[in-house]
Amino acid sequence: MRSLPFLLLTIFGLFFQLNHVNGQCPTSIYLNNQSDIDNFATNYPDCVTQGWVENLTILDINSDIIDLTPLYVIDSIGNDLKIIFTQLTSLNSWNNLKGVKNLEIRENGSLIDITGFGGIDSLVNLNINENISLTNLSGFQNIENINDININQNTVLGSIGGFGNITNINSLHIEWNNTLSSIGGFANLNTANEIDIRYNPALVSINDFSTLLSVNVLNIEGNDNLSSITGFNNLNTVNNLSIFDNATLTSINNFNSLTSLVDLTINGNNNLSSISNFNIAGTANYIYIQNNPTLGSVSGFNGLVALGELRITSNNNLTLINGFNNIIEAGDVWINNTNVSVINGFQNLLKTNSITLKNGVPITVTGFSNLEDTRTLFFELQNTNLNFLSNLKVVSASLLIRNSDLLTDISLLDNLLYIGDLWVTDNPNLSSCCSIKQLQNNNIIAGSLTIRDNMLGCSSFIDLVNTCPDTDKDGIFDFEDNCPNNANKEQEDSDLDGIGNGCDNCPLVQNANQQDLNSNGIGDVCETPGQTTYGIYNEQGDTYISDFTKGMILKAPNGDCYRIRVNNSGTLETYEVNCPQ
Repeated sequence: MRSLPFLLLTIFGLFFQLNHVNGQCPTSIYLNNQSDIDNFATNYPDCVTQGWVENLTILDINSDIIDLTPLYVIDSIGNDLKIIFTQLTSLNSWNNLKGVKNLEIRENGSLIDITGFGGIDSLVNLNINENISLTNLSGFQNIENINDININQNTVLGSIGGFGNITNINSLHIEWNNTLSSIGGFANLNTANEIDIRYNPALVSINDFSTLLSVNVLNIEGNDNLSSITGFNNLNTVNNLSIFDNATLTSINNFNSLTSLVDLTINGNNNLSSISNFNIAGTANYIYIQNNPTLGSVSGFNGLVALGELRITSNNNLTLINGFNNIIEAGDVWINNTNVSVINGFQNLLKTNSITLKNGVPITVTGFSNLEDTRTLFFELQNTNLNFLSNLKVVSASLLIRNSDLLTDISLLDNLLYIGDLWVTDNPNLSSCCSIKQLQNNNIIAGSLTIRDNMLGCSSFIDLVNTCPDTDKDGIFDFEDNCPNNANKEQEDSDLDGIGNGCDNCPLVQNANQQDLNSNGIGDVCETPGQTTYGIYNEQGDTYISDFTKGMILKAPNGDCYRIRVNNSGTLETYEVNCPQ
């Protein structure tokens, strides 16, 4: 059985003979060994005459191609030039080649340098891949227009240069070049659709994109020795920026001109210590800052006014979040780390879809104070209270407070006007939940209520009844009520003696001890001892009393007498006195 290469050569030969008989330069020419190259002028005289071919593939089947000099009579290639599997050591002399659309130089195991394409000023695609001996790539200095560049898996390539005249590009992929230490040569690049700089383990700096203004997608990923990113200081517009798994990257602070950003991911950079100088304005879709184990601080982002989703999570050494000061509305906000101690931002945030706050140490929070409305709120903090959310009014779906070991105070709930479902669970030091009882009394909880596994006093529904009594049913718990046996929701106390007007036997004169020696219901400091005074004895009609400290004394059917007064809201205040004689 004939080998596949043999059959291919046979087909190509027949194709060549047919075209050659017709006196034409074939549409596609395949050169598979050094002999084919050496005899090019003889075999393809029409191509030599016109100095042009449509497609040229140099595919070294015999592993003997070491010299392309006989092909230098060609100065233009209509579509594709492919140089694959050859034994060439250099491509440094084809400078007369002026035109080619797609250039592929791939898997040439002995190729050391590519410097000989200085005549080309325009390309559609350039692919330089898997040339394991290539050390020097600098021969494209005259290219001005190109769609895509792929420089991948060139094992010993140390540097990239020579693309200084390119101003616009669709995509640039520089990936898996094991010894590539620097990327230069793009000093005039202004715009790009996509730039991928990924998995170049020896890359230490990216510093030659200083004229780049706009890029749709920028990925900097898996470059284990990349310590700094300094070459994008004039970049102002990015749709998607991803900085991912760069093991020695220590800081990200050179995107200070970036004002427009849709998506940002900073993830898995093991030595990253700080993120700052992002001056993004307007709106962003999402910002993910995750799994950066040495990250200490996040600051900036103060130009944003709206954000779809923010995730700052699993950054175990993160202590400071200081920014996001002008965001008014956000979708989902997740801050879930271990050691954050200060959150200074979010002062203007009014509304979110959800907020999740989880942390391993107490947090000093000076932000979120203006938040009014969220759909879901989830706390798992080590704070003693949640009072930093002092303006919160509505949690329309779910409020979860759990696993907060130091929490003792949930009076934050007193301000709420509406809650969907409320869960308060697994908070071992939370013993008082009267704020929840108050929500029940005021019908604030629209959905379900779950209370369990907190400290005794706040671990069941019966705890709410036992620890939050309201004897007079005025909505003020007895331990807070200045008049626990007389309904006085307004808690009026005119003389500021701690006894509400509703039960104070002398409401205009301080008498905290409420001394009343004759038990007539009027404090001794307000009357002559020994009598209950009254101005009118009326069995017939209405009685008008202009002194609000006095009242109407009525005798009940059982013979007991009660003084009745009215407070500022028109609510009657009643308490028992001795019947006048």
